[in-house]
Amino acid sequence: MRPLVLTMQAFGPYAQKEVIDFTKLGNQTMFVISGKTGAGKTTIFDGICFAIYGRASGEDRIGNELRSQFANDETETEVSLTFSLRNQQYYIWRAPQQEKKKTRGEGYKTIGARAELYQLNEHGDKQIIAANVRETDEKIKELLQLDVNQFRQILMIPQGEFRKLLVSDSKEKEVILQRLFHTELYKRIEEKLKDEATLLKKTVESKLEERSKVLREISFRENEELKILLQEEHPNDVLILPLLDQEIKRHIQLLEQLQLQYNQKKYDRDHAKKKYDDAEALIKQLEEKNQLMHEKEALEVKKQEIQLKQVEIEFAYKAQKLEHQEKICHRLKKEKDDRANELKAAEMRLLKAEQTLQEAEHQYKQQVDKEPLRLSIQEQLTTLNNMREQVETLAKREMDVEHYKHQYNQYKKQTATLEQNLRDATKKLTSLREQQLEANNTKIQIVETERELEIVTDTVQRIEKVINEWKRINNANQLFLEKDRQLHDIKLQLKDANSTYDYLQDKWRLAQASILAEQLTEGVPCPVCGSTHHPRAAEKHGEIPSELDLKSAKEKLTMLENRRAEIEASCSQLQAEIKIMTERVDDLMMTIKKKNPEVELKDIDLFQKQLQKEKITIVSRLQSQQQKVEALEKINSELKNLEDKQNCLSEALEKSIQQERTMEHQYFDKKSAYEYALQSLPEAIRTKAQFEKQIHDLNVKKQELEQQFEFARTQVQRQKEHVSACIAAYGQLQDLVKKIEEQLKVERQQFIHLLEEQGFNSFQHYHDSKRDQQTISLLEKSVQVYREEYRSVCDRLQYMVNKLKDVEMPDVQMLKKQFMELEQSLTDLLNEQTSIKIQIQKHSDIKQKVETINEQMKKSEQQYKFIGHLADIAKGQNTYRITFERFVLAAFLDDILQVANYRLYKMTSGRYKLRRKKERSKGNVQSGLELLIFDEYTGQERHVKTLSGGESFKAALSLALGLADVVQQYAGGVSLETMFIDEGFGTLDPESLDQAIESLIEIQSSGRLVGIISHVPELKERINARLEVISTQTGSHTAFQFLQ
Repeated sequence: MRPLVLTMQAFGPYAQKEVIDFTKLGNQTMFVISGKTGAGKTTIFDGICFAIYGRASGEDRIGNELRSQFANDETETEVSLTFSLRNQQYYIWRAPQQEKKKTRGEGYKTIGARAELYQLNEHGDKQIIAANVRETDEKIKELLQLDVNQFRQILMIPQGEFRKLLVSDSKEKEVILQRLFHTELYKRIEEKLKDEATLLKKTVESKLEERSKVLREISFRENEELKILLQEEHPNDVLILPLLDQEIKRHIQLLEQLQLQYNQKKYDRDHAKKKYDDAEALIKQLEEKNQLMHEKEALEVKKQEIQLKQVEIEFAYKAQKLEHQEKICHRLKKEKDDRANELKAAEMRLLKAEQTLQEAEHQYKQQVDKEPLRLSIQEQLTTLNNMREQVETLAKREMDVEHYKHQYNQYKKQTATLEQNLRDATKKLTSLREQQLEANNTKIQIVETERELEIVTDTVQRIEKVINEWKRINNANQLFLEKDRQLHDIKLQLKDANSTYDYLQDKWRLAQASILAEQLTEGVPCPVCGSTHHPRAAEKHGEIPSELDLKSAKEKLTMLENRRAEIEASCSQLQAEIKIMTERVDDLMMTIKKKNPEVELKDIDLFQKQLQKEKITIVSRLQSQQQKVEALEKINSELKNLEDKQNCLSEALEKSIQQERTMEHQYFDKKSAYEYALQSLPEAIRTKAQFEKQIHDLNVKKQELEQQFEFARTQVQRQKEHVSACIAAYGQLQDLVKKIEEQLKVERQQFIHLLEEQGFNSFQHYHDSKRDQQTISLLEKSVQVYREEYRSVCDRLQYMVNKLKDVEMPDVQMLKKQFMELEQSLTDLLNEQTSIKIQIQKHSDIKQKVETINEQMKKSEQQYKFIGHLADIAKGQNTYRITFERFVLAAFLDDILQVANYRLYKMTSGRYKLRRKKERSKGNVQSGLELLIFDEYTGQERHVKTLSGGESFKAALSLALGLADVVQQYAGGVSLETMFIDEGFGTLDPESLDQAIESLIEIQSSGRLVGIISHVPELKERINARLEVISTQTGSHTAFQFLQ
């Protein structure tokens, strides 16, 4: 990237628009920026960096704070830069967020940050490629492939940051290098390893809990050893699983015994079920026999109806044979009627055509009689055309009259307006003088009003404090009452708890005595008293309380006593607070009553409202007075302007009256000439519009007459042809109707013959017998269904009668009872088998789950051993106490030092080299990025902070240039053709200065444009091009100077 033209406006010390054209350097690739301190040298770097990234070149300067204090309020702060990149030119413009004076009214408005980016073609035309700040930032990053931190480090080495990388400790270097090389990825890898190790550890712990939970699901009804093992906090799966296998085998043996019992019961159940099913089947057959007898009787009743349907089917088929002939007759009848209607319509068309012909001949005769009228119109047109020139002259004179009349009215109106404006100005002048006098008097009133407002405000504030304190007293009183109520409740609960505890304790003691008494034997000494005679042994009375019950009652009693103590303490504290707040309220009321003796505490709310209303009234009065005083300056200005305006209006009025009189004479002269010419023309054509209208009307009338004549002649000819066509069509239709009538007569005789042949006694009989094919099919189907159903019922009935001969009714209820008893026994056995199978399956699943969990735990533990160790190494728990990210940054720093040492070795005549400190630091301090200097003269290393000022500058410059080269290399080979250095060279001796300049010359030999801010005279003399920054009392400006 190479800057071409930089433009700054109201930016830093540059008040006006400042344009710096870097193309004036021509082939010179190194220049010095010089000027007084504070003139704006660094601001040039800020302008370039702000134009590209919206941020200054140094971190201590913010974009929206760079506005020039020399600029006026109307000038906006903005920066633009034209630059070249990869043989293509771009133009970028930015304006920071800033305050701008409102165009109307007073105050300032905030204008948001804006940005635009354009691409320039070979003709210099702009094509926008980004229209706002977000789009511009994204496009710039895409073009330059650098962020602002990399840009500052590579292209600009800002003032104050030149030696930062050299003398900073490991932590500070880490932050700098992180921003430049974007090593966040390696930091995320560290965190990812840590998270993964933590997750694996938690996974192992959760699997252990899961295994314990699964093992506790084992049932251990008859296995006491298993029960003891499962009651441990983390059951031992190694001991439990063999016992679980034994439990599974025992259940399998029990299941086999139950299966033998089940098979025998199933055989008995199936035999009983067969007897019961056979009895039910016999009953169903007897019911079926009775049902068939009823169906046969119903079918006998429907026999006559089926016979009638058979006759209906026969006549329907005969009617189908006559349908074709009937359709022929109907078709011919319809065709005959249609042709008769057409014949009648043709006759009507013929009559109508003859009448139309007569009308057309009559119209044609009328048009022939209008020939004299057409000739008269033509003569009138000729006369009017001869008068056209005279009419146009009159119209022109009329326009002149209207023009002068308009001018005369304009001057007349202008005079009246000026007179009214003069009257208004005089009236407003009088009003302003009155306002000026009133505003001067208001200044005295403001002092009195401010004092009054101060007194009222102070009283209102004291009253608000009283009200707030009183509210707090009320709240505290309510809280005290609530606490007192709670204390009363707690005392009652405490009394009940004491009684309960004493009762349980007494009962527990008696219960212990009864337990001991149960074990006493006559003649055996008592373990308590030693007596061998036990005449009145203790007895049990009701349920015995346990030690847990006693412990719960004791804990509840202790909790209630603690709660009582807490509430009593709260009550005491509340009483003290109420007393303090009451004293504070009394003090405030005494102060208020000194100025307002009538005020009482009970009326304080009402008095507050009165004072607030009074305060609002005073504030309103004060604002009104202040507005009048603030308007005084404006009134004075308006008075002066109005007096000047009054003088101008007087002069303008005199001039307007003179122009009005001159125009009046010209208007009346033109009007007299127009009226004289008007008399020479007929009244109907005195205007051009009337003249043109009359000609147009005559032409239209003439054209209408000619069109009417031609139309009438054409119509006569057309109607004659139409009458001839109608006569021919009428004759053809008459012949066709006769032919159809003869054919219809023949087909009707044929239909009557067929009707008699099929046995129909009348046409109505035929018509009633007609059925469509679907109806016939349904009738035939119903007859067929009846016959098949009748035959089927008879056959089945005969079969059932033969089959059930001599059969008795079985006892179904008894057979059903025997079957249900056996079924229940079988169900009980099956349920017991199912329960055992579920238990076997459950234990098998538990065993499988435990084995699976053990495999998963083993895998997770192996992974944790590896990942945990790797996470510890990555976070710095290693021999060198260096994190993974810092190891990567150290590799980058080694590359930078390799490049930097090439220049430092030359600048120090082979004495110094920079090295990275690789030894561990003491304690837990992270290390690995500190810098040492190796001195060839002594052959030893020492810290870079031990270098002198000039030596530090050389090392810092070498490191900065090396850093720029390496960052550019790792930034993907970005095309960077510029470098700016904002740092003094004053600490260097002449030899060192020559060596530093030679290093910079090496940079410019690669094609880079190098700009240096410096006050060193020798440097200015060695470099031919200089950008001079000149500061003045109204701001700074720049100019290029070149040494010959």
